[in-house]
Amino acid sequence: MKLNLATILATTMAVTVTAAPALEALKITTRATTVDQIDGAHTNFIDVWKEDGMNRWRWEYAGASCDDFKNAAKTTAAGRINNLQCIEEEGKTFFDSNQSVGVAGDRHIIRAMKELTGQPCCDMGLPDWGLDSCLEMFRTSDGCEFTQS
Repeated sequence: MKLNLATILATTMAVTVTAAPALEALKITTRATTVDQIDGAHTNFIDVWKEDGMNRWRWEYAGASCDDFKNAAKTTAAGRINNLQCIEEEGKTFFDSNQSVGVAGDRHIIRAMKELTGQPCCDMGLPDWGLDSCLEMFRTSDGCEFTQS
């Protein structure tokens, strides 16, 4: 059986064009990269420890829902976060999340908490290294001083 090159190319092109997705189906969506501040929301850093190869952050919170804190963490995290939980113990509410270890993970969770609450960096109970990281991100809009650690 002999096939000429023109027939093979025409058949290949017809199949390819037919299988191509319609332009309308190629809709690009973007996700939010900033968090809306909630008046009255407040958070206080409690602790950070290693868990499953990540940093586990714990914050005490008030004035916003658990979902508000989860959504804030997801919005700024870009895939570096998992295992989000809210815990209630002895009348206090805590928010826990795993972040990637290092400056990138630290900055994402600090940014999420700061943007959600609008608190000054020095009012979040952060350790010196966390406070300095927060101030590096928000130095023009925060009334706190560097710890010079």
